[in-house]
Amino acid sequence: MGDSGYTVYRRVGGVLEEIFHSEDLVHDFNLPYQVGTCGDDPRGAHCESHVLYHGDVIVLATDGLWDNVYPKEIKEVVEAGLKAGNKPCLKAIATKLASEARQNVEDT
Repeated sequence: MGDSGYTVYRRVGGVLEEIFHSEDLVHDFNLPYQVGTCGDDPRGAHCESHVLYHGDVIVLATDGLWDNVYPKEIKEVVEAGLKAGNKPCLKAIATKLASEARQNVEDT
């Protein structure tokens, strides 16, 4: 809903590629769909369907990440986390992304 979203990453020929990025659901500029008291009906949510493969990575986040970290930087964090060893630690990737977003907010 609203300005929450997700990106699907997949290795293609050994290179990490962004396969899909969801679009913001907004009524108008800076007016995202909202769920909650006096918000939008969740039955109006946009549904997506994807074929996923072993090794795909999905980054699901709110605007706290998307508004504060560039897509290229998000991809670099995911890439670095996947290269970190034989068994990537998705929690470490999530923690690094949250840290990057927070750092960027504090730097402004």
